[in-house]
Amino acid sequence: INGASWKRIYSDGWCEQGGSVTNTGGTISLHREMANANYTCVVVHNGASAKGEGFIHAYNKSSKQFSYGLSASTSGMSGMSWFVCGY
Repeated sequence: INGASWKRIYSDGWCEQGGSVTNTGGTISLHREMANANYTCVVVHNGASAKGEGFIHAYNKSSKQFSYGLSASTSGMSGMSWFVCGY
């Protein structure tokens, strides 16, 4: 799709997709709609210097999007990277 967003679709329908965002909370629209909300979703912070006690969580998953955010303030972050896989 572009340097910060990508997807791979296999012949059996398995899909892997991901990207990067510059903010630390919001909603991500998937590049390709999944069959349902039963997919794996991973969100990690960018930047080796990130410090803090917070953790990242994904919630409100649907076949088209999911929301993400931090549980507490964390310094040194330069955004998030995300990865989704499933059917």
